[in-house]
Amino acid sequence: MSDTLGPLAPDAWARAEQEAGGPLPLEYKRFLERFNGGSPTPSGFRIRWSGQEWAERWSTDMVQQFLGIQEGSPADLLSDVRVYRGRIPADTIPIGYDPGGNLLLLGVRGANTGKVFFWLQDYEIREGGEPDYRNVGEVAPNLDAFLDSLFEP
Repeated sequence: MSDTLGPLAPDAWARAEQEAGGPLPLEYKRFLERFNGGSPTPSGFRIRWSGQEWAERWSTDMVQQFLGIQEGSPADLLSDVRVYRGRIPADTIPIGYDPGGNLLLLGVRGANTGKVFFWLQDYEIREGGEPDYRNVGEVAPNLDAFLDSLFEP
């Protein structure tokens, strides 16, 4: 992992859970403690779509940057949680992005807790609409499985 944000501040996890509105998956905490964001090598991943036939041609992508916790950084998790609130499904938070500004999401509540998803910004729900999974594909059942599945694009 390159371009990490350095060690987490002592109160970083508490601030992240407060901003996210509740507890975050433990394996995500371990990831942030170890790397605090960064650019992975390899960076390629596969996307599984469920009923979005228009997206079937988009089966792979790559991680440009994982978000970390560092105020003022362009890759700050807390800032992105605020920016995307009301734009992504309510039971997810952004944890990274691809070169085109699409997001990697992490399920943080309910049946999707721990799952990793891919969100296409070009198909975002119009302002005033309720965000759902129409522009979201599943990437992995959990963060560790996602990291283990990365490949050279």
